[in-house]
Amino acid sequence: MRKRKRRRKLSPARIRKRKKKNKSKRVKKSISKDPIDAWVSQQNKEEQARRAEKRRRKEKKQHEREEAEARAEAERHALEQRLFPKNPALIAAEVAASTRQAFCPMRPEEGMIKMQEDEMAALMLCGQCKGGKQHSGANA
Repeated sequence: MRKRKRRRKLSPARIRKRKKKNKSKRVKKSISKDPIDAWVSQQNKEEQARRAEKRRRKEKKQHEREEAEARAEAERHALEQRLFPKNPALIAAEVAASTRQAFCPMRPEEGMIKMQEDEMAALMLCGQCKGGKQHSGANA
Protein backbone atom coordinates (compact mmCIF):
# COMPACT_ATOMS: atom_id res chain seq x y z
CA MET A 1 0.00 0.00 0.00
CA ARG A 2 1.04 3.44 -0.84
CA LYS A 3 1.00 6.22 1.63
CA ARG A 4 -1.13 9.18 0.78
CA LYS A 5 0.45 12.56 0.78
CA ARG A 6 -0.98 15.10 3.10
CA ARG A 7 -2.07 18.31 1.47
CA ARG A 8 -0.74 21.50 2.90
CA LYS A 9 -3.10 24.27 3.83
CA LEU A 10 -2.76 27.07 1.30
CA SER A 11 -1.97 30.60 2.33
CA PRO A 12 -4.41 33.38 1.31
CA ALA A 13 -1.86 34.77 -1.15
CA ARG A 14 -1.51 31.41 -2.88
CA ILE A 15 -5.33 31.02 -3.01
CA ARG A 16 -5.65 34.40 -4.76
CA LYS A 17 -2.92 33.41 -7.20
CA ARG A 18 -4.73 30.17 -8.09
CA LYS A 19 -8.06 31.96 -8.55
CA LYS A 20 -6.43 34.49 -10.85
CA LYS A 21 -4.81 31.68 -12.86
CA ASN A 22 -8.14 29.85 -13.18
CA LYS A 23 -9.90 33.01 -14.35
CA SER A 24 -7.38 33.58 -17.10
CA LYS A 25 -7.87 30.00 -18.36
CA ARG A 26 -11.63 30.34 -18.64
CA VAL A 27 -13.09 31.09 -22.02
CA LYS A 28 -15.45 34.04 -21.91
CA LYS A 29 -18.72 33.43 -23.60
CA SER A 30 -19.69 36.06 -26.06
CA ILE A 31 -23.38 36.72 -26.05
CA SER A 32 -24.47 36.98 -29.62
CA LYS A 33 -27.81 38.70 -29.63
CA ASP A 34 -30.08 39.35 -32.45
CA PRO A 35 -29.48 42.93 -33.68
CA ILE A 36 -33.15 43.76 -33.20
CA ASP A 37 -33.08 42.56 -29.57
CA ALA A 38 -29.92 44.56 -28.97
CA TRP A 39 -31.56 47.67 -30.43
CA VAL A 40 -34.72 47.16 -28.34
CA SER A 41 -32.72 46.71 -25.13
CA GLN A 42 -30.70 49.83 -25.95
CA GLN A 43 -33.90 51.81 -26.54
CA ASN A 44 -35.31 50.55 -23.23
CA LYS A 45 -32.20 51.69 -21.40
CA GLU A 46 -32.36 55.11 -23.03
CA GLU A 47 -36.07 55.42 -22.19
CA GLN A 48 -35.42 54.53 -18.55
CA ALA A 49 -32.63 57.10 -18.43
CA ARG A 50 -34.95 59.76 -19.89
CA ARG A 51 -37.66 58.92 -17.38
CA ALA A 52 -35.21 59.04 -14.49
CA GLU A 53 -33.94 62.43 -15.65
CA LYS A 54 -37.48 63.75 -16.03
CA ARG A 55 -38.39 62.51 -12.52
CA ARG A 56 -35.24 64.12 -11.11
CA ARG A 57 -36.04 67.47 -12.76
CA LYS A 58 -39.63 67.32 -11.49
CA GLU A 59 -38.47 66.62 -7.93
CA LYS A 60 -35.96 69.47 -8.18
CA LYS A 61 -38.66 71.91 -9.32
CA GLN A 62 -40.97 70.77 -6.51
CA HIS A 63 -38.19 71.23 -3.96
CA GLU A 64 -37.39 74.72 -5.28
CA ARG A 65 -41.08 75.66 -5.19
CA GLU A 66 -41.39 74.48 -1.58
CA GLU A 67 -38.28 76.43 -0.59
CA ALA A 68 -39.64 79.58 -2.25
CA GLU A 69 -42.97 79.20 -0.43
CA ALA A 70 -41.16 78.71 2.89
CA ARG A 71 -39.02 81.80 2.30
CA ALA A 72 -42.09 83.87 1.38
CA GLU A 73 -43.96 82.67 4.47
CA ALA A 74 -40.99 83.50 6.71
CA GLU A 75 -40.66 86.94 5.14
CA ARG A 76 -44.40 87.56 5.52
CA HIS A 77 -44.28 86.52 9.19
CA ALA A 78 -41.26 88.76 9.88
CA LEU A 79 -42.96 91.71 8.16
CA GLU A 80 -46.15 91.14 10.13
CA GLN A 81 -44.24 91.00 13.41
CA ARG A 82 -42.39 94.20 12.50
CA LEU A 83 -45.52 96.11 11.44
CA PHE A 84 -47.92 94.85 14.10
CA PRO A 85 -45.99 94.12 17.29
CA LYS A 86 -48.02 92.86 20.24
CA ASN A 87 -48.65 95.36 23.00
CA PRO A 88 -47.32 94.09 26.38
CA ALA A 89 -50.48 95.34 28.10
CA LEU A 90 -52.60 93.34 25.67
CA ILE A 91 -50.55 90.20 26.36
CA ALA A 92 -51.00 90.71 30.11
CA ALA A 93 -54.78 91.17 29.65
CA GLU A 94 -55.00 87.95 27.61
CA VAL A 95 -53.12 86.00 30.29
CA ALA A 96 -55.34 87.45 33.06
CA ALA A 97 -58.51 86.61 31.13
CA SER A 98 -57.40 83.05 30.44
CA THR A 99 -56.52 82.44 34.11
CA ARG A 100 -59.79 83.99 35.28
CA GLN A 101 -61.74 81.87 32.80
CA ALA A 102 -59.92 78.74 33.97
CA PHE A 103 -60.92 79.31 37.61
CA CYS A 104 -64.45 80.65 37.16
CA PRO A 105 -67.00 79.42 34.61
CA MET A 106 -69.15 81.80 32.57
CA ARG A 107 -72.01 83.58 34.30
CA PRO A 108 -75.48 82.28 33.38
CA GLU A 109 -76.54 85.54 31.68
CA GLU A 110 -73.43 85.57 29.49
CA GLY A 111 -73.92 81.89 28.67
CA MET A 112 -77.53 82.43 27.55
CA ILE A 113 -76.54 85.42 25.39
CA LYS A 114 -73.71 83.45 23.80
CA MET A 115 -76.01 80.49 23.19
CA GLN A 116 -78.57 82.72 21.45
CA GLU A 117 -75.87 84.29 19.30
CA ASP A 118 -74.57 80.86 18.29
CA GLU A 119 -78.11 79.72 17.47
CA MET A 120 -78.69 82.77 15.28
CA ALA A 121 -75.39 82.22 13.51
CA ALA A 122 -76.38 78.61 12.79
CA LEU A 123 -79.79 79.71 11.47
CA MET A 124 -78.15 82.30 9.22
CA LEU A 125 -75.76 79.66 7.94
CA CYS A 126 -78.26 76.85 7.36
CA GLY A 127 -81.58 78.65 7.09
CA GLN A 128 -84.92 77.80 8.67
CA CYS A 129 -86.03 74.21 9.01
CA LYS A 130 -89.02 73.51 6.75
CA GLY A 131 -91.07 70.92 8.56
CA GLY A 132 -93.33 68.57 6.61
CA LYS A 133 -91.21 68.60 3.45
CA GLN A 134 -89.68 65.17 3.99
CA HIS A 135 -91.78 63.28 1.45
CA SER A 136 -91.03 63.61 -2.22
CA GLY A 137 -94.50 63.87 -3.76
CA ALA A 138 -97.16 63.56 -1.04
CA ASN A 139 -96.70 67.03 0.52
CA ALA A 140 -95.69 68.98 -2.56
